[in-house]
Amino acid sequence: MDELVAKGIARESEGAIAIFFEDVPRLKEHPALIRKSDGGFNYTTTDLTTLAYRLETWQPDEIIYVTDGRQQLHFQQVFTAFRRWQSILSEGELHEPPILPEKKVRGSRSSPLRKKM
Repeated sequence: MDELVAKGIARESEGAIAIFFEDVPRLKEHPALIRKSDGGFNYTTTDLTTLAYRLETWQPDEIIYVTDGRQQLHFQQVFTAFRRWQSILSEGELHEPPILPEKKVRGSRSSPLRKKM
């Protein structure tokens, strides 16, 4: 997180640290918090660092995220922020995750899954 602030990708806002997307129309009104005002971290922080770890440690040819429509905004924020942070990646090396719009990933009881797997 300190690196994101140092690179000017994230900044303080109302005691929290957030990434703003003024140059991305679909995300302009949706900053991504990476540290809450109480000092806690969240899924955005975890997803950014997990993606960096996977790419650095395993050097995969491809990473596939299966999510449902409820996570679309979150992953648009994560992948946009990651591209800014890891600018060494070319545009073609990091693809948006497949989203199942208007669909829900369901468990065996037909209820939406509510946890990361």
